[in-house]
Amino acid sequence: MNLGRCPRLVWEGPLARENKTGNRGNVPNHFPPGSGSLHILRPDAAWFWQTQGGAELDLLALTGRQRLGFEMQLAESPRTTKSMRTAIHDLRLDHLYVIHPGELRFALDDGITALPAREIPTLAAATF
Repeated sequence: MNLGRCPRLVWEGPLARENKTGNRGNVPNHFPPGSGSLHILRPDAAWFWQTQGGAELDLLALTGRQRLGFEMQLAESPRTTKSMRTAIHDLRLDHLYVIHPGELRFALDDGITALPAREIPTLAAATF
């Protein structure tokens, strides 16, 4: 297992790139500026997580006693993946959020929520 510190740009790279370069092909440009910033979430600690088997998590954020996972998907209709289930189990996540460019928040599975990028500040205010 590889647990590396998560520099801000590693996680917000896709968000920042979309806002600076505009729409690339079929990739939607719906992410608000700075929506992926760790400065909005302000976790006590943040990491990128990856296993030798290839499972990974874009952001593991620790705040108080909570262990939250964040996965970035550019699809407006995100889906769960084997990596997400592995991360929930191995990292004992309290919840996993799949950040997407769509408009709706919805449950993907037990403990997994699809969250529109524009709602990151609301989540941060309520959680961190």
